[in-house]
Amino acid sequence: MKSIQIVSTIFLLLLVFTFSSSQQVIELNESNFDQTIYESTGMWMVAFVAPWCGYCKRLEPEYEKAAKSLGGVVNIAKVNADLHKNLAARFQVKGFPTIKFFPAGDRKAKQNVEDYQSERSAKAIVDYSMYRFNSLPDPVRTIQNQNSLEDFVKQNNNRAKVILFSQKPSNPSLYKSIALELQGQNAVFGFVGNSDTKKDLLDALELTDPKSLIVIPAQVDDLKQRALYSGELKKNQILQFLKPFVSKSNMKQETKSSNGDSSSTSPQSSPPKPIVNTLPVELTSQKQFTELCQKLCVIGLVANEQQKKQFESISETYSKQVPFTYVTSKDVFKQFNAEVKELEVTVPVVLVRSQKKKIYRKEDGLSQENAFDFFDRILYGQYHFETLSELPVIGGKDEL
Repeated sequence: MKSIQIVSTIFLLLLVFTFSSSQQVIELNESNFDQTIYESTGMWMVAFVAPWCGYCKRLEPEYEKAAKSLGGVVNIAKVNADLHKNLAARFQVKGFPTIKFFPAGDRKAKQNVEDYQSERSAKAIVDYSMYRFNSLPDPVRTIQNQNSLEDFVKQNNNRAKVILFSQKPSNPSLYKSIALELQGQNAVFGFVGNSDTKKDLLDALELTDPKSLIVIPAQVDDLKQRALYSGELKKNQILQFLKPFVSKSNMKQETKSSNGDSSSTSPQSSPPKPIVNTLPVELTSQKQFTELCQKLCVIGLVANEQQKKQFESISETYSKQVPFTYVTSKDVFKQFNAEVKELEVTVPVVLVRSQKKKIYRKEDGLSQENAFDFFDRILYGQYHFETLSELPVIGGKDEL
């Protein structure tokens, strides 16, 4: 079947930036700074400079060289602090040049801004940027064969499925950075590298170029109903191409009622009801445990009111993917061979497949900040589940 041809005329996902002449260093000002930095989930290096500053003039060619070398893997920007004194004061810039590092993640994560303290050479800036980038978990799933491709598509029917075919053996940094940029959007990312099964996967998608980027839209599970990207493999061009597919507004909504009438999709309309109850229930019986956790469930140890609120908040977002339940007893939680740590807000959790006696423990705690990456990796099979010799007993052994 012929590929869907997409010609995107939509602005870049993260705003329309004003670029320097190098087309690599993004110029920020008071009107675009917050939207650019805080609506992005990628990493940013931002230099506060002044035109009269001799050290800034020395930094400029090194900074541009670093930006070109990074190619958007880590975003490189600058602020003319002479023109935008309020921004400089806001970030306590005392001298020039000052380079600030904004970590990956949402607005809350980006509050942890740091001063870059290393050398002002291109190599040092690149080395530091890549060190921080490589420390991040990769949200991209490696697709190894036809079965894993079909699973990837079916498990994520409600989301856009972005797949890169590459000549490289492992996921390129640029593609990882795009996936990180789009965390929280309605998309999942897959990667196919050089392998014995690559040709079969290309054939399944009716592709001839071993270096291809495609999108299978949300609500589509036909492998051949895909959009093929035909532009340069540059970050901003790819983001522009992906924008129509991954927008949160494209997330699954009720489109027709049982009598065939279209449902309203206006902002005033109520969102569709979730498939399962979003509030987790307390785990109190063996029957409840066996049924709720047969395929996969999340069990949290809720020891205080803060943890309960945190667990409920996470459940509201992710219970459509997997059932949530909790226990209040540390002794019950220890039956899952889990070490109980004293955590005030984050919630110790275990994931259980009772049918197969499989378990994965996250004892350092689950929070809103780490939940997206955690569940993506769990549902993509990127964590190793251990096998229990026998299942824990919940609420006694005398249940029918």
